[in-house]
Amino acid sequence: ALENWFLARPNCTFFFFFFHGNKRGSWNITRISSAMIPSRNFNKDLNLELASLYVLENNYLKAEYIYKDLLLVHDDDFDVLKKLAYALSMQEKYDLAIEIYKKALEKNTSDYDITNMLASLTYYNSNYLESIDYLRKCLKERWKDKDNLYLLAASYKNIWKLEDAANVLR
Repeated sequence: ALENWFLARPNCTFFFFFFHGNKRGSWNITRISSAMIPSRNFNKDLNLELASLYVLENNYLKAEYIYKDLLLVHDDDFDVLKKLAYALSMQEKYDLAIEIYKKALEKNTSDYDITNMLASLTYYNSNYLESIDYLRKCLKERWKDKDNLYLLAASYKNIWKLEDAANVLR
């Protein structure tokens, strides 16, 4: 309702102030212009900033809507794909998140964060063979990552390759 009120006033400038505390007890102030609300006058940077604020507030659904709108205007943008997939994974929409992460990985095959998220999401989605492939790629880059070593061993265990699981844990 509030967003529609601002959209009805396209030539006006409004400012919102969001106050959120940090660990030291002081307050951070973030200024958001009405231009961040999706409209015909679409500003990518401002909308990304608004979506990131929603992510900070753990409001992943609103962030998802903004990222999807951004993809309509900026088709196949790598950063937007990556952030949308993260917002979806935080809402436990794993199948869709995996699909979007794969699309982003096609754009940048060397991105460790995407490969790592795909390894975790495919594991939690019980796709252990695919998870093993992503985990191996992750471990080539960071071979001492204990979380990924554990997931690799657990993936082997779940497909009954107990000897491979034991070798990972040695």
